[in-house]
Amino acid sequence: MDTVIKEQLIKAMMSTKKMLGYTMVTSGVPFSEFMMLMYVFRLSQADKSMTGVRVSKIKDQTHISLPAVSQQLRILEKKCLIKRTVTAADRRIALVSLTPAGDELICKVMLRTDQIIGELIELAGEENVSQYISLSSLLLKKLDEIRGPDDMQGGGGFNC
Repeated sequence: MDTVIKEQLIKAMMSTKKMLGYTMVTSGVPFSEFMMLMYVFRLSQADKSMTGVRVSKIKDQTHISLPAVSQQLRILEKKCLIKRTVTAADRRIALVSLTPAGDELICKVMLRTDQIIGELIELAGEENVSQYISLSSLLLKKLDEIRGPDDMQGGGGFNC
């Protein structure tokens, strides 16, 4: 197989990551922390009956180990972007919610991201963006077939 096309594919995949980075500049927090905030935000929106999201639910949705989720939450708590509370019924259950500062950060980044994406679609054209979405979805599906969705946990290094 042609090494040029392999290099071009890797470069294209990296440019997708770079596009995400442009929107993250607005947040002032590392990408992994922002993504954890987004999980808290989205899971909170999905379950309006609760005053927060269970840590175990965040773990299940992110497919990250419980210690790693807890570490990320501690960092966000120190930055006053989330708060953790325990339920009165069962003190072992911790609920996570955004603080006003966390909510403001999410809204600010979502607004800026919406602006950037809108401009990008306008400049590139809806048809090209639709093709990009279709091809990205196809490549991710094929990658899952090759590696499996759980293969991202480790062992994915280069072999020479």
